[in-house]
Amino acid sequence: MKTKSFLLTLAAVLSGSMFAQNPIISNMFTPDPAPFVYGDKVYLFVDHDEEGSTYFHMKDWMLYSTEDMVNWTYLGTMITTETFAWAKHGDRAWASQGVERNGKWYWYVCCNTASGGDALAVAVADDPQGPWTDAIGGPLAEGFGFIDPTVFIDDDGKAYLFWGNKGLWYGELNDDMVSFRNGWQEVPGYHDPECFGELQMKENWANGGKKELMTQYEEGPWLVKRNGTYILSYPAGGVPEHMAYSTAPTINGPWTYRGRIMDEAENSFTIHGGNITFQGRDFMFYHNGALPGGGGFCRSACVEEFRWNDDGSFPFIPQTKEGVVTPVKNLDPYSRVEAETQAESRGLKVDRRDGKDHFVTNISDGDWIRVRSVDFKDCGQKAVIVVVGEQKGKGTIEFYTDNMEGEPFCKVPVNRDNAGFPTAAFTYLIDSDVQGVHDVYIVFRCETPEPFTFDWWQFNAHANMPVVQTRFTADPAPVVINDKVYLYTTHDEDGARGFQMFDWLLYTSDDMVNWQDHGAVASLDDFKYYDGKNGAWAEQVVAANGAYYMYCPIHGHGIGVLTSDSPYGPFYDPIGEPLVWQKEHWDDIDPTVLIDDDGQAYMYWGNPNVYSVKLGKDMISLDGPITKHPKIEDYQEGPWIWKHDGHYYLAFASTCCPEGIGYAMSEGPEGPWEYKGHIMDHTVRTRGNHPGIIEFQGKNYVFGLNYDIMHLKTFAHAEQRSVSVAEMHYNEDGTIQEVPYFIDNVVEQVAPFNPFRRVEAETMAWGYGLKTTRLENGVVDEDGVAVTNMYVHDIDDGEYILLRGVDFGRKGAKKMLASVGSDGIGCIEVHLDSPESPAVAVFTINATGGKTNFSTLTRRFKKRIRGTHDLYLVFTGAGKDLFTFDWWRMK
Repeated sequence: MKTKSFLLTLAAVLSGSMFAQNPIISNMFTPDPAPFVYGDKVYLFVDHDEEGSTYFHMKDWMLYSTEDMVNWTYLGTMITTETFAWAKHGDRAWASQGVERNGKWYWYVCCNTASGGDALAVAVADDPQGPWTDAIGGPLAEGFGFIDPTVFIDDDGKAYLFWGNKGLWYGELNDDMVSFRNGWQEVPGYHDPECFGELQMKENWANGGKKELMTQYEEGPWLVKRNGTYILSYPAGGVPEHMAYSTAPTINGPWTYRGRIMDEAENSFTIHGGNITFQGRDFMFYHNGALPGGGGFCRSACVEEFRWNDDGSFPFIPQTKEGVVTPVKNLDPYSRVEAETQAESRGLKVDRRDGKDHFVTNISDGDWIRVRSVDFKDCGQKAVIVVVGEQKGKGTIEFYTDNMEGEPFCKVPVNRDNAGFPTAAFTYLIDSDVQGVHDVYIVFRCETPEPFTFDWWQFNAHANMPVVQTRFTADPAPVVINDKVYLYTTHDEDGARGFQMFDWLLYTSDDMVNWQDHGAVASLDDFKYYDGKNGAWAEQVVAANGAYYMYCPIHGHGIGVLTSDSPYGPFYDPIGEPLVWQKEHWDDIDPTVLIDDDGQAYMYWGNPNVYSVKLGKDMISLDGPITKHPKIEDYQEGPWIWKHDGHYYLAFASTCCPEGIGYAMSEGPEGPWEYKGHIMDHTVRTRGNHPGIIEFQGKNYVFGLNYDIMHLKTFAHAEQRSVSVAEMHYNEDGTIQEVPYFIDNVVEQVAPFNPFRRVEAETMAWGYGLKTTRLENGVVDEDGVAVTNMYVHDIDDGEYILLRGVDFGRKGAKKMLASVGSDGIGCIEVHLDSPESPAVAVFTINATGGKTNFSTLTRRFKKRIRGTHDLYLVFTGAGKDLFTFDWWRMK
């Protein structure tokens, strides 16, 4: 069992509104804080005291950030002494400061040369999270006491560097920020008590440690300018240090000592700090030794808010445990929150890596994170996502508001089903109603230490789940016909581990949220030349010549084509052989077809290579040779070709795994193709993807796939995928705006749902747990038009069908009809807007002579239902498979 150096009793953290904000970083020792304001964020550059240190043996520098001044995000251990090849490695990584100028970032540090001398160094990067490199390949300046650099950029754009211990030096930097314009010199007045405080006896290490009379200035300068006055704050008074300051009318002085700002730090003989103005408020940073295990060589960053005196002088700033009481802003839980974003934690660590991806480590039972001032707004939570990695065991992540007493409002089980993958995303549907602003405690429960690492978390006020929940669907191929979207998909069999795919399915919608299941419209059996039982992979259907053509890959046997007079099928094979089959490889999968404005049709396909060919006017023959295209950046498989505003687009599943959705553009249907980026980025939340893109009712949509329905039951990896959709937007230049992951989007209903007609029971926005199947005997509606002969079965107690945006109109509905089949007893409860609302009608279902012997029942509402509502049909009864459900209608 690992030793917990930071454990506190629960009683210390269950005290309601009082809290210990200082130190601001509780899982690492972080001395010498150097804040820098950039846009709406504060970057905090710090050193790192190793646990248990008995001297300043420091190896690296770290970076944190905040947008609210109470929750701090670890951004990585960006540079180490090894960053500087000429430096002494593994020691003396002392105080630093980072700034941005003209699009470049500069990190000024102090370290030792290989021979042990004090030196200043500078690293440079294009991004604060690196990569950082040695800017000049040697020291910026060398000399005894050359430590603690601070950089200041004046109003006229001139930059200056100040530094020094037992001495104070400065120099103007060139525009390159990595060299001095005219060398450096001692700050005028350094030895004058009028400038830097009364003389006192100190050990002068530059003179062999002999005691000499020296001014109050000790080390760690920090320079700001306010109302035309230069203000230099610094640790003062020898050991232990307090914080004092001097002012000057110019950068060159003369300096005037102004007195003490802050007393000696708790449990630390040093007190290095610096102040900033952020979002109209002023803050002073410093360090102390107050963390458990802390001390003079294990120090931690702290912060206090203050207000300048009316005359522009510093006030005296008390040190508090509360720190910043009122956040600058609230934290948004409906966006990705890094696990390493914390106001406080106990028992945990963060990785000590560079780069942009970081995570929480060292997790054991009872460890916790506190995140302050989380604004859940006035909406409930429908889903929670947590992402973990390095799974070696299982556990639970619990979410509490304000304290860790009582029951958590959300629990996320983390099992080992996904062990073996570097990261795993756990998405759970929840029905939580936390509103307003709260502190959130994240508590870990586990039987064994370090069962996993924790990457990030997020709540969703909505849950844009896959469009089909009753089957596993993949490889979406949407097409708009008249005022309806026809969504053709492949079909992953229930219980499949690998790709078990035998047929192709069809779903339709005229509002983008309620989808009707039409069952299988084609299968491998329709290709008489193929006697295999598996391989019904990604297809696409297009309309041409008054007919419908389905291009189907049969894995390992090329690409076939089927045709029909109706988009609902039946489809048949018009040529009796593959349309394309390059037998020298297995690249011939995932066809996509574009019919250009001049009537010429083009087919693209391929994994991992991209191929295309012109199709004949009959759509079932080739009109020219096959072209193999140059490799498109990030291309993997699943191309989708379309045209918009004169631009040609090729979307595709981007490099596996996990796959995103990338795209390329061209000025012609045959290329060349220029890679443009992602429509949806790679994410651990889905292993695979496959695009399908349409314009419908004035909006653009990207379809894809994920494993979110399977993940409601298990996170063991299997090929049980589900089609999802999100709205997509073009930029003015024709490029495409990146779309968040599917569940994070809101797909708006584009047309009201009409209940005053026969509605097939297999039409739904949500129906998890239910199944659909085809009736042997077809049926017709009141107008004699054939309707899909499907019904809903496998109905268990508590399951329900949701239909969104049902428009009952101004006159409203007086009664409802429902066609059901049963050999037992059950009920259908009719609810509006929530499955928990009072039922407006209840159908009691008795035996009808069998589950495929349907009987029509009628129930009157107590009062007319008017307006637009979400409609919940909730099934109740004892046990499982209660009855079957064919259709319903309002009157």
